[in-house]
Amino acid sequence: MTVLQESITKLEARVARLEETIKQFVNKQPENLDQVAPSQPAPLTQAQISSWLASQGIIRTPTLEEEQLAAEWDELSEQAKQEHIAFMQQLRLVPPLSETILEARR
Repeated sequence: MTVLQESITKLEARVARLEETIKQFVNKQPENLDQVAPSQPAPLTQAQISSWLASQGIIRTPTLEEEQLAAEWDELSEQAKQEHIAFMQQLRLVPPLSETILEARR
């Protein structure tokens, strides 16, 4: 038998063992699912998330003025909201905000 044939025979045997191992792994039914995949904690509620963010100083309660502005926005039609968004997106700051921030850091 040549070296090439021996290598092929060895590779075929390794592939057969690998295939058998994969079959055993796929077909294996865990007896206790908690051991395979530990249970995840229940997802946080919106109130819990908001409370945590507030405790970290990331969010705060809106001011009366902010609540009034939000109410005005909510009263706008979808078309008016889209027009305002389009207008704001086409605004160009001169100089660009990134440039202003870089200058302030110097």
